[in-house]
Amino acid sequence: MNRIAHLDNVDGHTATWVRSCLIALASCAIALLGVVMPSTARADPPPAEVGAGTIYYTARGITCYVTSAGHTDGKAVALTAGHCGNIGDQIALTPGGTPIGRFVARVPPYDVAVIVLDESVARPSAGAAGSEVHGIAAPPTFPGVVCKSSRLVGRECGVVWGNLADAPGEVANQTCSVSGDSGAPVVDLQGRLVAMNNGHLVAPETFPIDLGCTNPASPVHVPAYATSITEVFAAMHKAGVDYRPVP
Repeated sequence: MNRIAHLDNVDGHTATWVRSCLIALASCAIALLGVVMPSTARADPPPAEVGAGTIYYTARGITCYVTSAGHTDGKAVALTAGHCGNIGDQIALTPGGTPIGRFVARVPPYDVAVIVLDESVARPSAGAAGSEVHGIAAPPTFPGVVCKSSRLVGRECGVVWGNLADAPGEVANQTCSVSGDSGAPVVDLQGRLVAMNNGHLVAPETFPIDLGCTNPASPVHVPAYATSITEVFAAMHKAGVDYRPVP
């Protein structure tokens, strides 16, 4: 130990040789550690799939659903109920989570909005995990049946009453629509996306009781209303927007 530690006690050639050996040993040790020790770098998680039935949250505390997702003008986008956010509002998949997109446009004359997705963290898909959406179709007419699934009321179905007189693209139906269900996909009995849930009909001002649905097991409530998805696509096409949903 003394001969290595006190290099001043040996001649110059020996000291140089010892130093060279020590440097070589240190280099080998560093190289060996680099090979043996696992890398601590972590790969970024893959983008989350966003599609029909995906729940999202806004910074204003609003919870809504994605109705459909796809592409337009080379951008990844999602469709949702228009009243869920203002232009510029960001959305996340968890309350206060990482933003995955933002509201960028409306689809007049309907209560429909377009969200541009941040493709570094989200990508469009046909449906969320466990989604029952399989294809697209026009809404059935009376006495057809449509169904809706949400985390608040589960899966439930109701008869289609028909289009609203003052809004032909909006379909009255007896599904249970509660706060937080806006944008939820409405499907027919074949699982095809037929409409976007927008809320429930409000009773006339002369009738002071709001008979909105509070219990999906009870049919005694005012109808819900949903926007025909084929009418939404037609309105977007009319506005020059080439929206292509993920099949």
